[in-house]
Amino acid sequence: MADAPRPSLAYLAESMECRRLSNLAWIRQAEAHNPKTPSLSGARELSPVYAETTRWLEKLSVLSAATGGDDARVEAWIDRMIEKASEGVAA
Repeated sequence: MADAPRPSLAYLAESMECRRLSNLAWIRQAEAHNPKTPSLSGARELSPVYAETTRWLEKLSVLSAATGGDDARVEAWIDRMIEKASEGVAA
């Protein structure tokens, strides 16, 4: 069975940014309804979705800059990281 086509890195980055912004909107709404919540910067740190997507967006940005925007090289790096993670799980 052939592998399904992979989304482009631009699409991946855009969807991650949408998820991060959606989570940020949720944080702001929670703060507006409960003034005793931590500051916005503190809430960002407490939100695992916001923090994780921000880290991945930063990694994608660095990888894209390092490869001159060569999606194939970035995808190869991502594949190697997935393989390493899979090996760790299988061990």
